[in-house]
Amino acid sequence: MAEAELGTPPVPYLWMAGGSQARHEQSSHSDQDNALLLSDDFDPARHDDYFKALAQFVSDGLDACGFVYCPGDAMATNPQWRQPLRTWMAYFSKWIESPEPKSVMLSSIFFDLRPVFGDMELFTPLQKNILQKSQ
Repeated sequence: MAEAELGTPPVPYLWMAGGSQARHEQSSHSDQDNALLLSDDFDPARHDDYFKALAQFVSDGLDACGFVYCPGDAMATNPQWRQPLRTWMAYFSKWIESPEPKSVMLSSIFFDLRPVFGDMELFTPLQKNILQKSQ
């Protein structure tokens, strides 16, 4: 629906669910935890307006369906969680190699990522990297 509203995405992307949604453990009190994995061709100056609008459209739709906004802002509407593959790989490397309290909290959300919609092939190198680093 977002693509129908906004047009063709400027670069490949993948919408990902995190936390309880990724684990299929949502209850009536679950909030949204989601993120966008963007192609490394992503150029913030040229492409971020599109993905910002896409994230807002989808998050607003989820909220309207009863999946409330994440109070911790672990959503694709937060630019920190709307990043290219290289940035996501760096995030996971930091969380695994420097397990600080914040890293542990973020790990509880993002180590359970599940691809939902978009270019599923973007997920493979990220997943391989996470598995390799966490062994």
